[in-house]
This record gives sequence, structure tokens and C-alpha cells, in this order.
Amino acid sequence: MRRDYERFKAHGAEIVLIGQGDPGQTQTFCREQDVPFPCLADPERKAYAAYGLGAGTLPQILGLRVWWRGFHAWRKGYSAGRPVGDVRQMPGVFIIDRAGIIRFIYRYRDIADNPSSELLLEQLTAR
Repeated sequence: MRRDYERFKAHGAEIVLIGQGDPGQTQTFCREQDVPFPCLADPERKAYAAYGLGAGTLPQILGLRVWWRGFHAWRKGYSAGRPVGDVRQMPGVFIIDRAGIIRFIYRYRDIADNPSSELLLEQLTAR
């Protein structure tokens, strides 16, 4: 999403990353990963719980697909950074309108899963 941030903004969207580290850890992660959008800290993982994002299973965290995608990302020079918080915490992406209504939910199948920018932009324009 960071590569397509301007495209999201052109559709009137704002991306916010919520990390499970403390504020310092979250800002360090976002700086090291060159994240162009706002980053918020949720060390108690209240937002994760509120949006129904629980702990992953062993295959969702350490499965073959996760290793395979991690290896390919590493070969391209990408790094996920040092783990902070509960490594079992599953991520998600939510499109929330200005009225606070959730319009789209993407729950990761495993920690290597990422929705494409195209899918998310498609959901934005469908509204």
C-alpha cells in the first residue's frame, strides 16, 4: 500500500497503520520501513480485538507459504523488521467510511498474505 499511497489519497482515502508495539517501537518500524502514512501504536491490541483479529495458528504463522513468501521478499531486499508484541497476532485491512461504517474487511489467511492495492482501490471506487 505504501507504493500506492498517492493513489489511495486521490480517491479520498487515508491509510492508517496500527502496530502492536509501544509508540517508540511503532514509529521506529514505520521509519525503517519508509511508511508514508500515519502510524498508531496499540500495545494492548485493543483495536485488533475490537475488529475481531485474533491469534494465528501455527500454519498461519510458520507455514510453508509464509516461509516461501518471506524468502522471495528477502531476495528482493524486503525485510519485515524485528517482531514486536505477539507474533501470533493476525493482521487485517478495513475500509471504514467517514461515518465510521466498515465497508470492507480483509482478514489475512496467514501472516504473509497481503491484499493487493488493486483489490482495495476497487473496493474504494465501488462505494
